[in-house]
Amino acid sequence: MSIIDWIQRQLPPVLFRTEVLLSIGIGSFLFAMISLFLVGWLLVRIPADYFVSKDTDKTQTYSWRFILLAIIKNIAGTILILLGILLSLPGVPGQGILTILIGITLMSFRGKRRMQLWILRRRGVVSTINRLRHRSGRQPLILPEPAQSSSAS
Repeated sequence: MSIIDWIQRQLPPVLFRTEVLLSIGIGSFLFAMISLFLVGWLLVRIPADYFVSKDTDKTQTYSWRFILLAIIKNIAGTILILLGILLSLPGVPGQGILTILIGITLMSFRGKRRMQLWILRRRGVVSTINRLRHRSGRQPLILPEPAQSSSAS
């Protein structure tokens, strides 16, 4: 028995109709295009010095609007991280790692900056973002130098 025969026995026959397969194909294509557009649009709008600037203004009062906005941003960030994980799977079109990065950027938690920099320092991630920013007439992202661990000799 081949894998295709096994798949056909596991799924309902309606999924193998031409119009259903065409709808799935068109939906996947549209999802990939929307994902590419939104991820690119968001990455171009990050200030070039975002990853080296310090957030020193921690004296903000926490009104109900601020708390509501923080909750909404954290929910949106969680959804983007889950979507990015899905997009990182083989065979699923889209920008998984970059979507995860945007999701993390929206959220508020300890160690956020360290996690963002860890993702950005993966091979090809920051160069891809900077190519996109260059095409849009934006400055490249500025990253802090990685901390050197000193080993006692």
